[in-house]
Amino acid sequence: MGPGGIIEPYDPNYDQSRQRSVPRKAAHETRRRVTSASDVESLGQDDVGTPATARKKVFHSKITWSCMLILTVCSGATFRLHGLFWTGSSGRPVGLEEARGAVDSFHESEHLTNAGGESTVNNGESSVKYDAEPQAEIATPTSRQVETDSVEAASRRVEELDAAVRQTKQRGTVMETDAEALKLTADLQDATRKMLVMLYGQEPYLLKLDLEFPPSMVKADGDAATGTVIIEMAPGKLMPHAVYQFMKMASGWRGGAFHRNAGHVLQANVHGAYPSVAWQEYSPQFAHEKFTLGYAGRPGGPAFYISTIDNTRNHGPGSQGSATEADSCFAKVVQGFETVERMAKQMDTSGPNGFVLDESNHIRILALTRHSGPQAL
Repeated sequence: MGPGGIIEPYDPNYDQSRQRSVPRKAAHETRRRVTSASDVESLGQDDVGTPATARKKVFHSKITWSCMLILTVCSGATFRLHGLFWTGSSGRPVGLEEARGAVDSFHESEHLTNAGGESTVNNGESSVKYDAEPQAEIATPTSRQVETDSVEAASRRVEELDAAVRQTKQRGTVMETDAEALKLTADLQDATRKMLVMLYGQEPYLLKLDLEFPPSMVKADGDAATGTVIIEMAPGKLMPHAVYQFMKMASGWRGGAFHRNAGHVLQANVHGAYPSVAWQEYSPQFAHEKFTLGYAGRPGGPAFYISTIDNTRNHGPGSQGSATEADSCFAKVVQGFETVERMAKQMDTSGPNGFVLDESNHIRILALTRHSGPQAL
């Protein structure tokens, strides 16, 4: 090994017992390292001997420099490589190029320090004391965070498709027959089905309407001032969009009242700004039979009604002046039928089309909440 800890190239004249090279002409004086073919040419025949000897020297020199690099890395930087390639001193992932740069820096200065250790340099050799830093824990998203992210992504998807459907309808597109519109509404339905499960769990979805009858009706029939109706939402596979709109409204219920008794429907208004449905979603498998709920108006909502007769013809496809459209039918009464029958006796229907003009005669909806089952209230 030469000065400074550098390993010299292989010398066939090296005398192990005497710990020095045997002088041989100019080779002993020049002490040149043969590292390439150009060095072989620059040295005379006396320097390198035969061509075979020159090739051996070049080969040995390359091996020597490779060994030197490996030994240097092992002796001075091995203790850091694991941290460099994987976490680095700051606990963050480090790439290969950055790790190589750190090793090169070590070769140049022969001095490496770290916040967790101390370093000294003695006679060109590095002596490093290193206390390994504890690696920073990787923040793993909780199931609640993942769930929240998933709901937000699904909600954005539903909103984007909802807006696209509304724009398509506003252009006058016949939603029930246009191929592009049918594809778009099908995509919205698929996205909404997923959203329903994320927000409200598995079906069926049951809601309870807590009602307050006006004093005029309580006095007339002598019955209680309150009543309850339980409704079950339509299956998500048939009417996901209409169901989703109503469930969202119910979750932020601000009040409303039944203010119209038209003989075939009991219609309710809704307090607060809620959007209508994006288009007249309809399924013949969930038609406007007696005791079902549908959206009033076209495209419909947030006002809704309870059918007191079979309204399949009155509110089904091709009704209300449209050749193809139908009111969205989204729920049915499963309990409280007698309450609905009582509501049909609502007084003061002197307004046009059965509207109750005097608000004191409205049947108020005090609450609209989730219900655990259709059995007991």
